[in-house]
Amino acid sequence: AKQDGKFIVTTKDGDVYEAKSVVVATGVPEMFLPSIPGIENVDLYTNMSIEKEQYINKRVLVLGKGNSGFETADDLVDVASVINIASPHPVKFAWRSHYVCDLRAVNNNILDTYQLKQQNALINGLITNIQKTEKGTFKVQIGYSMANQEVEELEYDYVIACTGFQVDKSIFDESCQPNYAIYNRFPDMTPYYESTNVRDLFFAGVLTQMRDFKKKQSG
Repeated sequence: AKQDGKFIVTTKDGDVYEAKSVVVATGVPEMFLPSIPGIENVDLYTNMSIEKEQYINKRVLVLGKGNSGFETADDLVDVASVINIASPHPVKFAWRSHYVCDLRAVNNNILDTYQLKQQNALINGLITNIQKTEKGTFKVQIGYSMANQEVEELEYDYVIACTGFQVDKSIFDESCQPNYAIYNRFPDMTPYYESTNVRDLFFAGVLTQMRDFKKKQSG
């Protein structure tokens, strides 16, 4: 909270601190979910089962072509019958872009199974709807980016959201709630890493990538 120009910081244990300035360096611990009807029914990267037996001979859709998405797909490639990795845009490689959050070589082994036609695929398309059926499968509507948004409905046994992360907004009281940027994932900040609307509230670490998102190394 912020009162009379000072921040009041309360810990989980009930300790209270007062300060003129606060530096938030909490990282991006919360999942970011795009606004897709039905996405609330899918598994999340942060809570999906790691018991691989349940994915044997199953059709799996991974949402997101970042490192978490490819890491998940690589882990399931030896058990799942089909793995599709979908996002609106083509995959970007860190070795080409020099952006640390693009796909790293250590996570791209599944690309071999795609290039060699082993039933796995990368889909460039916008997910418009996810419907959970009575039998527990998922019907997913995809508008293909390379086919004038032609819509197809595909069915999967599992859909796993690996759609990125965002700042934990719950730690801020209404009196010092910062403005947000980039799909509301990061606090909006000045070139001095200060909140654009809450004076003396600063940010450090991975949160500072708001200033050079997908351009420099602060990610």
